[in-house]
Amino acid sequence: LLGIDASTERYKSMKAFRTDTIMLVSISFNSETVQIISIPRDSYVEIPGQEQREKINAAFVRGGGFEGKGFEKTMQTVSDFFGGVPVHYYMAVDMNVVKEIIDIMGGLDYEVDVEVNIGERRLEKGFQHLDGQQVLDYVRTRHTAKGDIDRIGRQQRIVLAVFDQLKSTKQITKIPQFYSAISDK
Repeated sequence: LLGIDASTERYKSMKAFRTDTIMLVSISFNSETVQIISIPRDSYVEIPGQEQREKINAAFVRGGGFEGKGFEKTMQTVSDFFGGVPVHYYMAVDMNVVKEIIDIMGGLDYEVDVEVNIGERRLEKGFQHLDGQQVLDYVRTRHTAKGDIDRIGRQQRIVLAVFDQLKSTKQITKIPQFYSAISDK
């Protein structure tokens, strides 16, 4: 699962994007388990075809991004990082899609554990109903003691909270509709 650091505003001003969220997901249908491991975006790795180690989130750019083989280069880099574990598929979303998914769900009920300030937007601690922009602000913030490691924890908790809410509200049956709404993004 890849989170691309692109948004409506950034498409206008930036030409290259990075995978600032990288999660390797393993699904076992036999044991009915899902395992997720996040890779810190600043992990120094060997990117195939590059002479020097770089941050893992640069693999997408080094592969040519959207127009080239950015996704393939990222999959290979992640596979190599884990000693050759095969990466068969990828799903990538930009920041706009995160907001859309939450808004399609009707928002997310969540216990916010850190205060978030991004521009003029502010998010207080405590249990609340979040819209898509608030969820995005929450999972993007790195201004905490452990920086990116704390952010990874928030991202994982949000993913789990989304699935829990989809199950508890019986919206999980609407996943094909959600996918149709965002599949071209």
